[in-house]
Amino acid sequence: MVMFRFLIVVLLTMVSFVLVQCQSKYKLSSDTTSYFIADGPGSADTVIVILEGGPKCALDFEIKGRAYTEYLNRHKDYLFAVVHQYSTYDDRLCSDDDFTISDAEEATRLSTDMLLSTISYFKKRNRIVIVVGHSYGAFIIVNSLVEGEIQADHYCVTAGRLYANKNQRNFQQRGFNSGFEKD
Repeated sequence: MVMFRFLIVVLLTMVSFVLVQCQSKYKLSSDTTSYFIADGPGSADTVIVILEGGPKCALDFEIKGRAYTEYLNRHKDYLFAVVHQYSTYDDRLCSDDDFTISDAEEATRLSTDMLLSTISYFKKRNRIVIVVGHSYGAFIIVNSLVEGEIQADHYCVTAGRLYANKNQRNFQQRGFNSGFEKD
């Protein structure tokens, strides 16, 4: 009888593990360094973590073939870490014809997790961390502040909204990027 109960517990544990694994079709690697593209001296004591606008399928940083950080004064004094959005991290997301609102929520959660992990990665290495995000990147920063704890030394949020109206969400769902005429 004890053996039977043990087998039942093992079976239920296996089934619940499989169910939990099947809840999300999107996954993150355990390698935090895969969440960002670094540019600059690895020995820099200050890291500027950048979150681009979007959502999109590739980082501008990757597309242009050169770092836009080169145009900043004293850019050689800093390490820049351009964090992936989940849609630039896993290209399956951009080709998923069955992408739903719950998938979008999951992608936002995973993007937030990547940001929090990236900040933690550099803070554990005693770096000064400055987080800068624009548009969708700003949404991810605000979400990270709600979901996690304040880890970075400084945050800069540009052209971000705490609320996007329903029309904007509807256009985004249909693949049209939108903006705001006025504030």
